[in-house]
Amino acid sequence: MRRIVWAVCAAALATGACGSANVEGRPGPPPVVFGGEGATVGAPKELALPAADSGSESKTAGPCATPSPPSDTALLDDFEDGDAAAFKAFQREGYWFAASDATEGATIAPDRGAFKPDRLPLAESNRENLFAAHLKADGEKDWGVVWGVTLRWRSEGIRCPLNASAFAGLRFRAKGPGTVRVAFPVPETQPVDAGGTCTGRCYDVHGKVVVLTNRWDDYLVRWDHLEQQGWGAEALFEPSRINGFQLAARPQDLPADLWIDDVSFVTEPEAQALSAQLRAEPPPPLVAAKVDGGAAALSRAKVPAAASALHKAP
Repeated sequence: MRRIVWAVCAAALATGACGSANVEGRPGPPPVVFGGEGATVGAPKELALPAADSGSESKTAGPCATPSPPSDTALLDDFEDGDAAAFKAFQREGYWFAASDATEGATIAPDRGAFKPDRLPLAESNRENLFAAHLKADGEKDWGVVWGVTLRWRSEGIRCPLNASAFAGLRFRAKGPGTVRVAFPVPETQPVDAGGTCTGRCYDVHGKVVVLTNRWDDYLVRWDHLEQQGWGAEALFEPSRINGFQLAARPQDLPADLWIDDVSFVTEPEAQALSAQLRAEPPPPLVAAKVDGGAAALSRAKVPAAASALHKAP
């Protein structure tokens, strides 16, 4: 059994989650990712594998049993404030993180627990757009890397999944080249100790594979285009109960040198307009992008596990 290093995220309150060891052919989550400022590295730990017939509970208990009020702020982040916090909306909090497997000699940027946007090259910036997230990784051989932002509704010390039901999906600008899986965890795909309700075969997160070009382009991911990979507990995707936004890359899609900027939710009319615009544009050449027939199945039980382990609400 392989021991895997895991991490604990810290946001406004100290919270944590842990992952289990992997056995070939069975899902077992890699390390917990960083979810806030001041994150620390915990000691290695192993947990028993879940029972094969276990799955996910249908709803979250306690104060989060019903969806939180719908969020009406579209912008997640434009990175212009230069910190690891998502754009601060009313009763919404989130922190950007980076995580990777424990391959010796592998690199990832931003550093774990120290997420920070980079200054854009002069030719790609202007007075209103100086910063973006610069995501780099190389050498990971196990499950790969993941970058993302935790998302929570927060009121009077209570944290619940974010209600994004007022929107039809998410758009962002990015530059590659590269292949990533854009994913949105919900409580049913996360174990209890990570703030979810899943009791076995967890971390099969809803997502979509996106191929980035070597120039700045707009990308749209609609809620109704998300799917699980099929190896984990089946769960219904509900945009009224999401725990974050993530981008994961497999070892075969590394090295990666990606930029992402202007991440925001979109309403149905906005999504339709952007979709029509993107369909009308000729596809640019996929310079050096790594695409293969297995792109939709990112490391089976590995990448989704690391991508989904978010800090637990108190």
